[in-house]
Amino acid sequence: MMENLISLITRHVKREYPQISRNILNISFITSSENYTYRLNCGENKYSLRLQISGYHSRNDIQAELRFVEMLNDRSIKIARPVSTFSGENVSTFSAPAGDILVSIFEWIDGEHPTPEQYSQIYGQLGLVMGTMHNISESITPLFFGQRPFWNFDRIIGDNAVWGSWYQPHYVSQKQEKLVKHAIHEIRKRLDQHHGNKIYGLIHADMRPTNVLVKDNELVIIDFDDCCHSWYRATALSHPSFMT
Repeated sequence: MMENLISLITRHVKREYPQISRNILNISFITSSENYTYRLNCGENKYSLRLQISGYHSRNDIQAELRFVEMLNDRSIKIARPVSTFSGENVSTFSAPAGDILVSIFEWIDGEHPTPEQYSQIYGQLGLVMGTMHNISESITPLFFGQRPFWNFDRIIGDNAVWGSWYQPHYVSQKQEKLVKHAIHEIRKRLDQHHGNKIYGLIHADMRPTNVLVKDNELVIIDFDDCCHSWYRATALSHPSFMT
């Protein structure tokens, strides 16, 4: 099955991205989460290829994500830049047995993920990067209204929470339920007072260590797949995480 998928990817890259596939040597699997990531070895050049099963994000969602990446890159934020197809599109599609798959390709960044021992050394540097990103977001966020999801109270712990209800009767006692409900009430009350375009805009939203690379003592931010409209001080929910 994997060999069949690799063959499909190879044919698709050769058809849609001829400028990078002339010297394609091999494709190797890297990791999977909501999507699947592969490494393209093309002679002296390398690329990261992301496959996304249709349904998690739409084509329009991904196009907006990549426009955000390009805008940040144009303003000197170090990011893995997307590669366009021969027709100038930043997202392509191919059909597979499981359904249509959305494809994005990025320039490869030779860097290392920070280790826990490095966290204290790079927090300040990361804060500068995030602050710069948020300053940029203040001016460009209106361009993305309706194009990227909102990460707000309702979608995190409200009635329409993406991961479902926090309440599980088999695991939460009455005392715990009362405590959590009180906390949620306080959170909502405070968030209702915490709004405005100076503190809320388009953010990365998943800036955990696996989405940060250290290259030549500089930080490179990758994987904007979950970028969304949220509070600039919102935190990634994965552990361990950085503030995003």
